[in-house]
Amino acid sequence: MQQKLIETALQHGMHTVVMDRNPKALGFAKGFGSLVTDTNKITRNTGKTKEKQGNFVRRILANFGNEKEAVYAALQYHEKEHRLEACVTVGTDFSITVAKINKALGNNVGITETTATWATNKLQMRQRFAEHGVSQPLFYGMAAAELENILNLTREKSLKKAEELLHKLENLFSTNKFVVKPVDSMGARGVRLVQTAKDFIEALGKARYFSKSAATIIEEYIPSNELSVDALIYKGKIFISGVADRIIEHSPYFVETGHTLPSELPEESRTLAIEEFKKGIIALGIHSGAAKADIRVCLQGRKVWLGEIAARLSGGFMSSYTTPLHSGADLMQAVLEISLGMPPSSLQETRNQVVVERAIQREGAACIFMGIENLAQAKKIQGLAEIFLFVKKGDLIQAPKNNMMKIGSLIAYGKTKAEAETSARQANQILSIKTKAT
Repeated sequence: MQQKLIETALQHGMHTVVMDRNPKALGFAKGFGSLVTDTNKITRNTGKTKEKQGNFVRRILANFGNEKEAVYAALQYHEKEHRLEACVTVGTDFSITVAKINKALGNNVGITETTATWATNKLQMRQRFAEHGVSQPLFYGMAAAELENILNLTREKSLKKAEELLHKLENLFSTNKFVVKPVDSMGARGVRLVQTAKDFIEALGKARYFSKSAATIIEEYIPSNELSVDALIYKGKIFISGVADRIIEHSPYFVETGHTLPSELPEESRTLAIEEFKKGIIALGIHSGAAKADIRVCLQGRKVWLGEIAARLSGGFMSSYTTPLHSGADLMQAVLEISLGMPPSSLQETRNQVVVERAIQREGAACIFMGIENLAQAKKIQGLAEIFLFVKKGDLIQAPKNNMMKIGSLIAYGKTKAEAETSARQANQILSIKTKAT
């Protein structure tokens, strides 16, 4: 997810430091040991031109998901190796770590730890939205103790407790379909649609597994279209930088199997969605930085609901690949500029073509991935931009239950959606996934 961000930082001559607990992380290798020949310079808010400080990726071996470890490692580098000015990430929900590192570095440009927490904890986010009148699904928060009180009983007693809670929620929400989510996970891990007590118990168990705090949120299910929207924020001014239609499949799970830029929804619906997104950004206190929203849109009732907002740019290759292909805007440069206290200078739209991202999938029973054939042939297809694989030989592959379980992704473009989808479909058909039984 960080590759384009790292490349952009290097191209602008920034002293670039990558943190990961995996010594073989791709970000460590990107540009390491090879000179970047780009001669661009970057101008900071002092008005002075700053020459390139470094042309290589520097490494910090530390767990970015462990806030204390990450802050300590960043400060050690800052004090003993080279002065650091800002920390930034895209596509991953480590906003709290980023906020804490920036605070430790003395960078007060971006979001606060409080805002980062509101944007990471789904229950606190819902409570903030409620306080500010933001349109959202009805919700019910379950603390870890209440969750354990259901799961740690005998099977019969657990079912009875689950049935009682479902009945209560049916009366509260006026529906018999609910979405169970961990309050602090990402990539749709542990998210499931439920209707029965049996499914409810299974969903609560998965939500607990994927949650650091074991707390859970239950929301009303709203069948609707869904948008993915990116924004950059600089000193309170909000720049909408991409509005895409999301494809969600594999019910009862919520797996994003693709997105399309630009959105095909009516302009009125998109405008309603963007206005609610802006209200959500203000509610979370994102004054300078980035934000990404999942927004549900009902065309018949002309109504929108905020699914959630993350205090960073989108993953799923939207901010880093499909948006630049679609409009020409460089969101990676913009988020780097904002993190350094500079206004974004790279959001101009220089083209307008349709871009699609589609998942590489395989139907059938779970099996062992042995490889993929015809990659070179697929890459020659007109309009195909990128092929990404998320698995390696020996990995188990199965029907995805979250966004982290997909085999890979294709990105294609064209003058029309039909052209772009044809290129993606042809590539998917050419690729041959080799497997063996488990």
